[in-house]
Amino acid sequence: MIKNKTQSAFFVFFVAFVIRIFLIFQPENKYLGGNDAIGYNNAAVHLVNGENNFGFFREPGYIYFIAGVYSIWESFGGSTKEISNEFLDQQQNPEIVFLRIIQALFGSFSIVLFYFLIQVYLKNHIALFIAIISGLYLPLANMSLYILRETIQFFILMLLNWFLLKYFISKQLKYLLFSGVIWGLSNLILQITWLIFIPYLIVFLLIAHGNLLFTLRDFLICSLLMIIIILPWLCKSYNYYSDFRILKTMGISLTFESANYVNKLRNSRDLGFISGLKTEEQLKKEWYLISDSSRFERSFSGYYKTKADSIDKVLNASSHKSIFFQKASRHFRLSMMQTFFWKNPEQQINPIAFYRHQKRLIFVIIYFLFSYLSILSFILFGRKLILLLPLFIFFSSLFYFIGSETRRMLFIHPFLIMFSTMALVYIYFKVFKKTKDPLILNAIFN
Repeated sequence: MIKNKTQSAFFVFFVAFVIRIFLIFQPENKYLGGNDAIGYNNAAVHLVNGENNFGFFREPGYIYFIAGVYSIWESFGGSTKEISNEFLDQQQNPEIVFLRIIQALFGSFSIVLFYFLIQVYLKNHIALFIAIISGLYLPLANMSLYILRETIQFFILMLLNWFLLKYFISKQLKYLLFSGVIWGLSNLILQITWLIFIPYLIVFLLIAHGNLLFTLRDFLICSLLMIIIILPWLCKSYNYYSDFRILKTMGISLTFESANYVNKLRNSRDLGFISGLKTEEQLKKEWYLISDSSRFERSFSGYYKTKADSIDKVLNASSHKSIFFQKASRHFRLSMMQTFFWKNPEQQINPIAFYRHQKRLIFVIIYFLFSYLSILSFILFGRKLILLLPLFIFFSSLFYFIGSETRRMLFIHPFLIMFSTMALVYIYFKVFKKTKDPLILNAIFN
């Protein structure tokens, strides 16, 4: 019997870590994450070797994390090398096995942080159950196998949410300062998280209780610290390409303009206006195989915008005005449904290799239906959990823009598990026990 929250946290970590280690040492789990994994690994190897020239196409945070892990590996007599294959050879690359184990640790600590977050509001036995299910949640656990940033990004975001929650509750300045630092680190791993200030600012204002000036002051302090953390990278980017518009993408050459053009090109492929082969040729010619400087130049000169507008004219002239809804439905399927049903993990980046066997299909369907009970719970209890909502709302609202790969939306799934579990508890008391709502709330919340 688990007697206190400390023991509960250790048990959550143990469960989460065991399932991740089990997945790591399954012989069939060789997939590393496609071309992105190769790019991250080789950039980190260059960094370990003293070659700080991995360019500006990727955010630097995860590359430095891998380099740090590889440096530890080399300090124990190991070696690191570049890879050209997206499948792991354990004999040739034991350092990647070591990286997977370290990522398993961070992934497990992420679940513990999630447990700490929810047990602030929920009864400990309910919070413990939710955390255990989240720790066993295979799409998230499988991310530890890949040389992709999602595992570390999830840890950073849970840490950010934890420090902000502690600050909101205690009003201690140290938690606000920690939050600013963590927010900066998050932006260095995933550029788009600089926009996370929008839902958090709304929460700041909602709980200000008349202290508007103090709330804005605290928010500015947090923002200033974030800027200080990312400033060295921004200076490096500006020194490479001297245009202040690089600030829009945190110094990354993957700009909005280039991403929009690539998206339009892929839309035309999906609608049959251009072949897949022709699409790849265009991408290599105008995006993949050009320099970072050329990407910045084509973004800011209007080149990519002109190209994207010309594709739009073709699509609109052909009465394909439902492209918005087609993209929205596709991304919803990928980010919210296909996580559970993907059957060909080796063909694209996906976190669900473990579910490819048909004998697990019944379990997967049950899990899928369970997750969508969260809608009921969100409606009933959302206001009570306002300090936990910014992260969930932020990534949920981005599914149209970043939901083209299942891994990008995994951050919200532990929250779906939380809401779904709360809905089941509510239904149990309401339907089977005929309990009144005030008593149900007492059974769920602290």
